[in-house]
This record gives sequence, structure tokens and C-alpha cells, in this order.
Amino acid sequence: MSIYSIPPLIISVLTLLVGLFVLFRGKRSVFTLVAASVFIWLFGYALMYSTKDYELALIFAKGLYMGVVFIPAFSYHFVIVFLNLKNKKLFISFYYFFTLIFVYMIWKTDFISGLYKYYWGYQTKVGFSHSIFLAFFLAVFLRIIFLLYSAYRKTEKDSPAIEHIRIKYVMMSYAVSILAIFDFLPNYGIQFYPLGFIFVGFYVVLTTYAILRHRLMDTKIIIRETALFAGIFGFSVGIFMLAIVAGEQFLRPYIGQIQWLVPAIALFLVTFAIRPIEKLVFNVIGKRLFRKKFEYQKILRDASVGISTIRDPKKLLGLIVHIISMKIRLRNVSVLIYDDKQALYKIKASRNRGKLDNVKMALSKRNPLVEWLNEKKKPLTLDEIQRWARDNLSYSAKGVLTSDLVQIEHRMKDLGAAVCVPSFYRDELLGILVLGEKRSGDFFLQDDLDLFAAFADQSAIAFKNSQLYFEIDRKANELEALYKREHKLFMHASMAFAAAIDARDPYTHGHSERVTDFSLAILDCMGVVPEIDKNPLFKQGLQITAVLHDVGKIGVPDDILHKPSKLSAKEWEAMKKHPLIGAKIVTHIKGLRDLIGGIKYHHERYDGKGYPEGLKSDEIPFMAKIIAVADTFDAMTSDRPYRKALPIEVARKEIQRNAAAQFDSYIVEAFLKAFERGNIKQRASHQDAGLSLY
Repeated sequence: MSIYSIPPLIISVLTLLVGLFVLFRGKRSVFTLVAASVFIWLFGYALMYSTKDYELALIFAKGLYMGVVFIPAFSYHFVIVFLNLKNKKLFISFYYFFTLIFVYMIWKTDFISGLYKYYWGYQTKVGFSHSIFLAFFLAVFLRIIFLLYSAYRKTEKDSPAIEHIRIKYVMMSYAVSILAIFDFLPNYGIQFYPLGFIFVGFYVVLTTYAILRHRLMDTKIIIRETALFAGIFGFSVGIFMLAIVAGEQFLRPYIGQIQWLVPAIALFLVTFAIRPIEKLVFNVIGKRLFRKKFEYQKILRDASVGISTIRDPKKLLGLIVHIISMKIRLRNVSVLIYDDKQALYKIKASRNRGKLDNVKMALSKRNPLVEWLNEKKKPLTLDEIQRWARDNLSYSAKGVLTSDLVQIEHRMKDLGAAVCVPSFYRDELLGILVLGEKRSGDFFLQDDLDLFAAFADQSAIAFKNSQLYFEIDRKANELEALYKREHKLFMHASMAFAAAIDARDPYTHGHSERVTDFSLAILDCMGVVPEIDKNPLFKQGLQITAVLHDVGKIGVPDDILHKPSKLSAKEWEAMKKHPLIGAKIVTHIKGLRDLIGGIKYHHERYDGKGYPEGLKSDEIPFMAKIIAVADTFDAMTSDRPYRKALPIEVARKEIQRNAAAQFDSYIVEAFLKAFERGNIKQRASHQDAGLSLY
């Protein structure tokens, strides 16, 4: 194989691969025929340059022109279908008719009259009929470019913007490819290596880029670097060919018959000098072309982590649409969530939607759009729907009935959707993410759609979790409110019960209320206490216990309870039974069984000289120790039939003096702190103050 046959061979193979790529992606496009024609043309050149046999080269020459003559008709046909110009289809038959005439001319006329022999290989001699074809070739391509330019100008003001971008790239690719006419100049005796291959290579690059970057011809993105690779490859081939041409022009007189030297030098330059440039171009162009996409992909990935921490469903949905709208810069964003009560998908959050009616935007499960998303489980683009309708694809190709297709398109337009992304939670279509067009006019790549699909599913999990947390919080708040109401009612009942007991003895009126206040004041002045830390309801328990600490007096006879003088030994023994009676009463109340110790042992002493069981030190329940101090202080500062109330300061000193004997020193320390803050003194000085429930 000749070194000069490599460029047309490689570019022909690349062209064929692009055509097959489109075909195998399920798009039966005329573009595949265009690619096949270009392949035959360039592959024929590669064969013609490789052979030294004149007759064989002549056969290859006629064969390659069998590809060339079909290029104008196939290209025109492709553009007419691409632009959906139904009124121009008559010209297609006209161009195919002329193509058949040229096919006849190739084999029967002076279309090819012979071959030239150049340093790169054989080149065809052509006659007058070839000139007619060349004029036809130029006319058709100029017509193609004119149609594309007219459509490009028209779509500049219309939506969707992706059509405008696609037409631009198709127009650019054909504008570049028309320069391939330079390949025909050596046919007229002009000696230079046919650099038109390079322009055909650029045609392949632009077309491939449009396919991958802007989903031209409805194909899916496979490898985004394909376009960059093709561009760099074309650049390398161009440098290679320029080096050969320059070498042939300037080095031929010095190298004589050493024909392999120039290609070897060119190959050396490409291998060792161009590779670093290729790498640089690949990195720079790749980062530049896909910079914005990388940026918002990072935004979505970071957002997917952040949204999992939001517990309020409404705030979560608002955050999702805000991130997508502002960071990705979309014209509008909405989120539809399934409402179980109404059995509808309703807009729960949106941004920049305009004045759309939320009621009309509700979707039932039987809506064709919902059914499609639920069945296919992948994003759906408005562009796909419009292309399916325009191309009149069969049911098997588009996967949706034609009658439903119209409804889906109208509904997506109503929603302002360029893309609808289903959001699934355990195979349940929880919601739909509605994305408007990008403000930049760029199209959503397949990578973008895959990313949004993953983000939507992560959002569904986060939303479901937030719903569960929200529901748990709501239930917890309801239970807490119910508990507070029940607790308040219970406390009122307990206070009323305690007040009824106090009322039996006018001298102890308000005693239970004051003991409760003093006990809570002491508790507030304590530091870290294991007994309290282990029981989050300790304070509430102390409050109830303090209220009911003398409930056992209900079993003490009135003559003993109301006796105006000191009690006898027998009477005192009867009085000392009231903690046991109180504990027995509370035992029958299921919710108060944990409080029995505070009621039963609030008259025990730290030194073990108390009653009813003579407990001492840590044997005495912590709650009972607190009530003991509060109860004793109130008793000392209250009038009794047999004595007047002690001054508050005297009572304080008495409590302090009995620390570690009658009382726990730690409890006394907390009592003194409360006294210094004015809490104990204030409450003792206002014995008729209102009842405190907390």
C-alpha cells in the first residue's frame, strides 16, 4: 500500500463508521447513504493510489466515481428530509434522474478518458461530461447551503433553539465539504496532492460533533471525545499531508529516487512533534467545550448530598427548583408530586413558570405523558416528541401511539417542558421534574439526561425521607401537645386533690403548692446529677410527687390532724403512717408507680433517724431528698397551732445546720443557691400566691 493512499483510506473508514453509527442507532436516515457514497469515493482513491497496474487503476477510478455521482443527490435528499421541506421533494427525483445519467456516462462516454501518473499515484483524465458533472455538483451543493442558510435564519427567532444549532452545524459541514472540489483539480492536469480529503475530514468532524453534542439525527451520545478525536486526527493527517507536499516540492531535487524519504520525514514529524500538540488540543478543547456541563454536573452532585439533610418537604422541593433554575440556568423549572388524596400529579414547586394554571397542569395516572414516563422510566424530551411526529415513525420505533403523541406534545408545551424527568421511589413514580430550555440555547445531552434522571431519583428518596420525618415530627408534636394537655389536666386534678387535703387543716393551707415550688426551685439550681440525666421526665415526676407528697393524710383522723396542741406519742405514731398510706394510694394509679418512693420516703433522714423505714444516705430516693428539704422549710416558715412561724432567715440557717444529718448536703447546697437567688424567699413570702403548674 502506498503511503499516499492512507489519508483517503482513513477518512473513508471514519465516514463509513459515522454512517453506520447513525444506522445502528435506529435512525434510518439518508445520511447513511451519503456516508456510503463518500466512503466509496475515498476508498476508491485509496485503491487507485495503491496499485501500479494501469488497467486496475482505471477500474478503481470508474468505481470511485460511482460513489461521487451519488453524493449530490443523496446530500440534497438528506437535507430536504432534515429540514422537513416537503414542497422541495420534487427536486429529489430530478437530481436522481441526472445521477443515473452520470452513472451511464462513467462507463459509456469520455467521462474518464484515461489516467495521469503523478508521484502519489494514478489520477484520472476527464472529458467534457465530467465538467458537466462538476458544474452539477457545485450547483447542488450551493443549493443545499442556500436551503440550510434560509432555515438557519428562520429558526433564529423560533423555538426550540436546538433546531437552530443543529442546522448551523449541518450548514457548516456542507460549506466545508464543498471545498473537496480541490480533489478534482489534478484531473485537469494541475499537479498537487488532492488536499480535498482534509476538507472531507472536517465534514466528518463537524457531523460527528453535531451528532454527539447536539443529538443530530436523534442518536444518543456514546463517547463525547469522539468528536475531539476526529478533529485531532484530521489535524494530524493535515499536517502529515502538508509535510509530504512541502517535501515533494522542496526536497525532491536533493533526494533523487529515494521515494520513501519524504513520507518517512512526514511520519516522523507527526509521531514526535504533533503528539504533544494533539494532547494539548484535546485537553484545552475538551475542557472548553464541556466546561459548563462539568460545572453543573458538579452542582447537581453536590446538591444531591445537600438535599438529603432537608426535613421539610416543601422547603426541599423549593431548594431543588432553585438550584436547577439558577445554577443550570433554565428558563423554567417545576416539580409535580403525586397527591394520594386527589390521585393527581400536581405542581408543588416551580420557578419562572409564568401565569400557568396549576389546576390545569394536574396530571392523572392515565395521562399519556405519565404513562410513557412510568413505562419507559427515562427522561423524555420535547424535541424527541416533535421529531417522532414530524418523521411519522412507526409505533415500534417511538414506543407511543400517534394519538397519544399529540397529547404528550401539547401537555409538555403547557408545562413549558423541554425535558420531563421521571422521579422514582421503589419503582413508584413519585413525581416528575419539568425542565425548561437552557437560557444558553444549548441542548440537553444524553449525559445531561442521565445525570438528571439520577438526580431525580435521589431527590425522590430525599423527598420521601423528608415526608417520613415531617410526618414523624407532626405525630410527635401532636403527641407532645396531647401529653401536655393530659399532663395539665392531671396536674389540675392533683392540685385540686392536694388542695382538698390541705383544706382539712387550715394551718397547712397551700402547703403542697409551696412544697412543689420550693422543690422545683431547688432542682433548677442543681448541676449534673446522674439520677436526673437518666430520666428526662424527672422534673415532671418531681412536680407530681411534690403535689401529692401528703396525699396519705387523707387516712389520718380529723381529731389528730386538727389537734391545736402537740400530739401524744400514740397520735404521733398515727400521723407518721401518712407516707405509707400515700404510697398505698398511689400504687393503684398505674402512671404514678415510679413516684411511690418520693411520697413514701420524704420524711426519711440522711442520718437514718427518719420514718417510716429509717433509710439513710443513698438508700433514700433522690426525689424524696429534695421534697424533704422543701417540706421542712415550709413547715418551719408556716404557723402551727402550737407555735408561730419561724423567720425565713432562721429557717434557712436551720436547713444549713442540718446538712449531712437530716438532709443530703448536695440538696442543701442547691437550696441555698435558690435562696440566694430569691426564689425560695420570694415564694415563702407569698404563701397565698397562685398555683404553679410547671
